[in-house]
Amino acid sequence: KAAAAEMKAKIADALTERLLETPSDRHLRRQLTLLDHAQITTVHSFCAYLLRENFQAAGLTPDFRVADEDEIAILRENILDELIESRYENRSTENEGFFMLVESLSAMRDDSRLRSVILETFAKLQSHPYPQKWISEMLTRSTEEKPLESVYGQILIDAILDRCYYAKKTLSAARETMRLYPSIEKAYGAAYTDDLSRLETLIRLLEERRWDEAAAFANGISFTRLSAVRGFDDPVLLDLIKAPRDAWKKMLGTFCRDYFGFTELQFLNDMRAVEPYSHALFSLVSEYMDRMDDEKRLRNILDFSDLEHLTVRMLLGDDGKEPTPLAGSLSCRYTEIMVDEYQDTNEVQDAIFHALSREGKNLFLVGDMKQSIYSFRLANPDVFLRKYMAYADNPAPGEPGRVILAKNFRSRQEVTEAVNYIFENVMSPTLGDISYGKEERLIPGAEYPASQDSCAELCLVETAEEDDLSGAEADAAYVAARIRDMLEQEYPVYDRTLGDMRPCLPEDFAILLRSVKSKAVLYETACARELQREKTLVRSCSTRRTLSF
Repeated sequence: KAAAAEMKAKIADALTERLLETPSDRHLRRQLTLLDHAQITTVHSFCAYLLRENFQAAGLTPDFRVADEDEIAILRENILDELIESRYENRSTENEGFFMLVESLSAMRDDSRLRSVILETFAKLQSHPYPQKWISEMLTRSTEEKPLESVYGQILIDAILDRCYYAKKTLSAARETMRLYPSIEKAYGAAYTDDLSRLETLIRLLEERRWDEAAAFANGISFTRLSAVRGFDDPVLLDLIKAPRDAWKKMLGTFCRDYFGFTELQFLNDMRAVEPYSHALFSLVSEYMDRMDDEKRLRNILDFSDLEHLTVRMLLGDDGKEPTPLAGSLSCRYTEIMVDEYQDTNEVQDAIFHALSREGKNLFLVGDMKQSIYSFRLANPDVFLRKYMAYADNPAPGEPGRVILAKNFRSRQEVTEAVNYIFENVMSPTLGDISYGKEERLIPGAEYPASQDSCAELCLVETAEEDDLSGAEADAAYVAARIRDMLEQEYPVYDRTLGDMRPCLPEDFAILLRSVKSKAVLYETACARELQREKTLVRSCSTRRTLSF
């Protein structure tokens, strides 16, 4: 909501600035007047607007309200209590799966694990446009006869192959490194060549989905023992060469213990054995959804997920195949539909956007896969990624296209290069969902005065055993002292308002933490202690508890 309000404020400022240049422009005056009615809003607020305007089509009363999170949380717990109690009282044969599920999750000690699994499954299903329909499909689906072609089999094979590919890459690099040192190659070369040959055979068997052969082959792999190399005592180089082999040996041991100990037939039998438990879980979640919906309807309330799901049904009907006449009518209102932070959307929201657009032809979507790491609630970055990979840079007329917005207008080149270096080395289709190539690189777009002091730093804070500080406390103390030193030395920063360099001020600093729940207070305390010496005001700002000093 804050971001939507900020965007509206920026548009107002831009219109006002233009009006100062041409005060008589009636068009600009009209746009400024209409801005208060512009639908620049969050998805949930937009859905609430559509539902209130078309409450009859959504099957609602006009006075429904959106309940707050605390009220919904209490309601969920109460409904779950009633559901589990009723299932315990039901001793019919149809309910046998429930008792099997209880025993497998909690060993009949308590229901905490069962409750968390139900609630977690329920929460994840909210990202489906039609969650009950999805559950019905799962309940009617039989175990596939070819387990390695199932969803579970694909996940298993891909996970093993990813690690094998990594091992092959690191072993190959070590093999190339030893070619520069004849004595090491003479001692280790043949062993590494054999290791790579066996690894490539295992990869081929897994790629061909020949599980039983791959398992037998993996369990038969042995490693030649490496002897010491006389006259060569560089521990760093030897570790560089030996570490990939040691890692592969450990990895293979894990595979043989956890995966390659069963056959494809045993895999299939395991899947069939799990089926009654999964069906019992889906049955519980389905009934839980129905009870929640009944209770919310009785109270005339909706939660945030209801806003989206009711909007989807109102715009796409109960089957989700074609937009309803109402959707067609509403779509005529919008010349363009622009969606920001598209990587944080899910299938439900995407269905709403398309239902209100002209077959997607007036949709303008902006997103960044690198920012999908924040994992907003129920976000599915694949929705964005599918379009990013499918759309052409130079599309034919009428076809969807993409525009790479690579320029970064916030940071110096030194910062963007550091970011590019990190992402190029860690992002891949399996880690981050996309490779970080030429098109994904950040290009500095802002003008900054040249400075020799501007660089990205990685600071490693060492702590001794006798130190009283924990690791987090030591980090906080280092950061606070560094800020104080930069203030004392009047470290130069660029001020966009002035268009020039000036000495840094306390408000120029921000501390970004992966988790603020337990660490924020440590940084607040450390900064307060350091800055108190300079009688500098310490301020904690923003609802996300980003610390600014």
